[in-house]
Amino acid sequence: MAVLANKQWTGELIQMKLYIDVNTVYITDSLGVYDSNGTLTSLIESVSFSKSDGNTNVNPLGVASSDSVGLKIYDINDALSPANLNGPYAGKLTNGLKVEINKSSDGGKTWTPYGIYYTNSFSGSYSNGYHDLVSISASDRLNILGNTPVPELPVYANVTIKELIVALFTALGYTEDEYYIDPVSYTHLTLPTT
Repeated sequence: MAVLANKQWTGELIQMKLYIDVNTVYITDSLGVYDSNGTLTSLIESVSFSKSDGNTNVNPLGVASSDSVGLKIYDINDALSPANLNGPYAGKLTNGLKVEINKSSDGGKTWTPYGIYYTNSFSGSYSNGYHDLVSISASDRLNILGNTPVPELPVYANVTIKELIVALFTALGYTEDEYYIDPVSYTHLTLPTT
């Protein structure tokens, strides 16, 4: 089974960078972001990490366990609310946006990368000045593996299953820091050459 390391929130500060488009990144964290008047404008209210089976639809590697993240964000300007049709990101809050999660153990002085995800859903209500917390859910790239067309690979002979999986992930555009292959007893795979 191909998995990413199981992530768990253990009390560190969390930062989210949401890549709206090439030139726009929305950044907030669990310390809160304040405007020049000292007013809180955004804050990560809660974060949860989970692991679930990814999309197994025509998956060449069997079940892929996907890491996912759920965020609840206080956003005073409702910029992240999909219902705010006059907001700065109206029409841009779609599935597949890149979400970078960082964590800090030193009070937000330094941030360490903690995962890259892609949005599955946005939810939040907005009407006449009333707004709710915005919920964002996102999963890592393994979740979409089952919907990815498998490229042709060169014919392999006398390779381990692990080597074959690494070759497939490489062909699909995954880097070695994006996945983990369980250290099971790899048997030697011999494919016929014709």
